[in-house]
Order: sequence, then C-alpha cells, then structure tokens
Amino acid sequence: MTYGKTSYSDGMGPVHKQSWISYLVALATMTLLSSWMHVLGGLLLLAWRPPFGGILALLWSTVLVPASEWRAFRDGWIMRAWREYCHYSYHIEQELEPAKSYVAALFPHGVIPFGMMMTWAETPFLVPDHPCHGMVGSSLFRIPLYKHFITWMGGQPATKTNILRVLRQPGQVAVLAPGGVAEMFLTGGASEKVMLRSRKGFVRTALIAGADIIPVYILGNSCILTLRGTKFLQALSRKTGSALGLLTGRWGLPAPIPAPHPVRAVSAPPIKVEKAMPMTHPLFDQEVERLHALFMESLRALYYRHRGDFGWGDRPLEIV
Repeated sequence: MTYGKTSYSDGMGPVHKQSWISYLVALATMTLLSSWMHVLGGLLLLAWRPPFGGILALLWSTVLVPASEWRAFRDGWIMRAWREYCHYSYHIEQELEPAKSYVAALFPHGVIPFGMMMTWAETPFLVPDHPCHGMVGSSLFRIPLYKHFITWMGGQPATKTNILRVLRQPGQVAVLAPGGVAEMFLTGGASEKVMLRSRKGFVRTALIAGADIIPVYILGNSCILTLRGTKFLQALSRKTGSALGLLTGRWGLPAPIPAPHPVRAVSAPPIKVEKAMPMTHPLFDQEVERLHALFMESLRALYYRHRGDFGWGDRPLEIV
C-alpha cells in the first residue's frame, strides 16, 4: 500500500479496458440494485392480481432467512467487476495509527452508494491493520435482497450502540455515510453537493468514543446516477432508506442504468479527538462544534486538492 499517491485497484492503470464478461456482470448487478425498489413497488401495485401477490410475499419472506458476513462475496468477482466498470482508484494521504479507532465519514452518498461499497470492499487492502465495519440504515435490513447483500458485505445497522461497540475496540474503523438519504437528492448539476452542515451525529459518537475522524470524499459517486423526486417521495425515501423517484443514468436515459463514471476515493489525515468525552460534560457541545467545523474545512480542502487531478478543475463543492 502506497500512501500519498493515486493508485488503481485490481492491477488497473490510468488506461484500462474491461472485458465484456466483467462489463455485463457489473451492468446487470448494479442495475438490479438500482431498480430493486421500483421492482418491489411495481409488484405491490399489482399484488391484487395473481401471481404478483404471491411473488411479492415470497420475496419478502426472504428477510426472515438469517444472513451473516460472507467475505468471499465481498472480495469476489462482482465487486471487482464494479471497480473495473467505474475504473476505481484511491488516494490515501496518511497511514493510520495501529491501535487507534476511527470514524470514517464518507461523502457524498450518491443515489446508490456504489463508490462507497467499492471502497468498503477494498478496505482489507487499503487499511489491512484496521477492520472496517460498514454502518447502514436499519430500515434496509427489512428489505429483501438489500438485507442479504449488505450483510454479506459485512454491514450492520447504524445504531449508536453498534457504532460505539465497534469504536471501543482498539484498531477498528466504523464506516459511515452521514449525508444519508437526503444526499441522494443532491446529485446532478454542475457542482458537487454534500449534506453536512446539520449532520453532527457522527462527530458526537466519535467524541464519546475518543475516536479520530477520517474525512473521505468519493469523487464521481454523485455522477453514476441522479435522482429527482417530490417532497412526498423524499419523505418516503427517508422512511425506507432507499432511492424513490425519477432515476437518470447511462446515456441520460430516465432509467436505473448506472453510468460507468470513474470513481476515486480520497482520504485526508484524521482529525484528532484528544480524549473521550461523555455527553454530560459541560464542554461536550462546544467540542462537537469545534470538531465539526474542523471536519467541514478538512473535507472541503480534501476535495479541492484532488478535483483537478480527477478532471474536475471547474466543478465547485457546495456544503449544505
């Protein structure tokens, strides 16, 4: 692992041609995930007509089937096909301390967080001495297919209890996407947008645990798909933890076909949290504000350090 240098995963270089088999695997599996909630919604509308109601019931019954982490899946050919499809690269500016725990806060979420999942799948190589735990919205574990996919990847519900349990073990990393569902609707346009000014929960959790905070930006993640929706659909998306609305993808079509846009994960040096602090401490809120301000500035600087090399020299970042 080389720090302070842009590298490509899976033996790729700056120029890479994906095999047609790998291309079809990536296109099919990424499109399936992107369109899945629309498929379920269609079945729900037709549930009164056989056999659609039975199919929907059968699919939802799979949520009751136990699932556990499946490392061979996370490290396997599907994730590799995704990385080839998006010509995935990474740039880690600083090595992590061996015995320290971290909160890795990733932005932007994107419509479907494909870039985040590619990065998550690569963490055994990127940070081999720090097991990374993906923290995902609890509602997704109640949706067929999503539950098993996320669990096979090693994900777990993003509850405060789960995150603190991870962070209180030395050398662990809790991987979060603080922008969440609201950030799905900030895709598209001539600028990058991240939902951060009001998102302070990850900072509070890091401070309670005494864990340093790693700013991570996933360049290109917002361009794989774009999403537009009414306020009702945005509220329903937050409730279900999924993308509900008009999806636009490859070729500019109003369809959930992900565009093969390059993706690059870049991470800044961690923001130091000197010591754990309980929420009852009189200076707790003040320290949260200080750390949050440092994080916003670090994320902004990280983006502007790397946007030019990524080919985005004229694409500004808006923090909302």
